[in-house]
Amino acid sequence: MIMTNLTPQEKIEIYKNLFRGREDVFAIYWEKADKSISGYTPACLNEWKTGLCYKLQRQKCKDCPHADYAGLNDYYIDLHLRGQKIYGIYPLFEDNQSYFIVADFDGKNWNKDILRFYYKYKEYGLPTYIERSVT
Repeated sequence: MIMTNLTPQEKIEIYKNLFRGREDVFAIYWEKADKSISGYTPACLNEWKTGLCYKLQRQKCKDCPHADYAGLNDYYIDLHLRGQKIYGIYPLFEDNQSYFIVADFDGKNWNKDILRFYYKYKEYGLPTYIERSVT
C-alpha cells in the first residue's frame, strides 16, 4: 500500500488500528527552552489555567485535583501525523492489557538485536514493524 495515495482520515485509521491505547488520555512532549530537559506529560485541558493548574507550585499533574485530561481523538492524531506536535499514547489499559509493544534498540549491535526480535515475533505470527529513528 502506498501511503501517499491515502486520505488523511485513512492514515488516521491505520494509526488507530496499529497503536490502540487509552483514549481517555494521551501525553504531550515538552522540552525546556535550553533543551536540557525533556519529557512527556498528560494532556490536560486545565494546564496553566490560573487557579486550576498547580504546576507553578511544582505539583505533579497526577496529584492535581483539577486534572481534566484531554482524550485522544482524530484531531490530535492528525497533528501528530503531520509532524506538527509530538504526542505519546498510554498503551496499557486499565485491565493491564496492551495491543502493542515498542522496543528501543541501542548499542553497537542494535541491528542484529532488532532482527532477532523481528524474526522471533514473526515465528509466533505477530505483526511486526521496524521504524528507525533519525537523530
